[in-house]
Amino acid sequence: MYFSQMKFSFFRSINSMPIFVLLIFFSNTVFADTIIVRANRHSIPATFIQDNQWKGMDIDIIKEIFSRAQLDYQIVEMPVKRSLMRMQTGENHLTLNLSINENRSEYMHWLGPVRITGAGLVVSKKNQDLPIKTYQDLITVAKEKNGKFGYINGASYSDYFDDKIANDVALRDVLYFTPKSKQNRDMLMHDRLLGYFNDDFEIQYLLQDKNPNYDKVFDGLALHSYRIEGSVGGSYIGISKKLDEVLYQKISTAFQSMKADGSFAKIHLKWTGKPPTF
Repeated sequence: MYFSQMKFSFFRSINSMPIFVLLIFFSNTVFADTIIVRANRHSIPATFIQDNQWKGMDIDIIKEIFSRAQLDYQIVEMPVKRSLMRMQTGENHLTLNLSINENRSEYMHWLGPVRITGAGLVVSKKNQDLPIKTYQDLITVAKEKNGKFGYINGASYSDYFDDKIANDVALRDVLYFTPKSKQNRDMLMHDRLLGYFNDDFEIQYLLQDKNPNYDKVFDGLALHSYRIEGSVGGSYIGISKKLDEVLYQKISTAFQSMKADGSFAKIHLKWTGKPPTF
């Protein structure tokens, strides 16, 4: 109801505006009756589907945000790269479980962090002691073993690593780009990859056979000690800058109120086992 009233008063107030001013205004603003949220069903425990319902830490957070903001939302799935393109055009409004980089900040606001995480290397247990401490070690080991490391197409774990991928041919040659983490995992299980990169918060959770979402497909896998340089930091919710400013402020205010009254801390404790320190 609020949005309908806002649209009425808005259009009544612009009747006298020059046409070229209106065109400029509408080309840079997206109004939405329903906020489109991109999530990944395989990002356990951040976002996943159980009993035909979306669940996870980030899902708990956005449910509370939209309840407080009194806005409707719809969760959709799509590959990371396509989702980011749609964030730029305003076709997607929110994307969950993102790291910040300079390029994304050109077209996104940031909500968070919602947790601290890093980009870890998933390997077979037999390879958990591979001598990898730097990205140069990745190249050396891959060449010695004549293998590659899986990397999700469109993923960004740190500005440092993004730069290396863009400018270091030797690094690109040892990375195998795939559309989603499940493909990486399947290839690793069949010894077609030496390992793959993934959010270490997710992997640490999935490798614990006591967790309620334990999947035996992770049997035989391990989390290597290597973390992509510059990747340890916050996981954020990205909000398209094309979204109407009024709606963005309602979402942001709702999140801040969660932090102020302790609701966010309870969600963080539930999923990470510890209170937030940020």
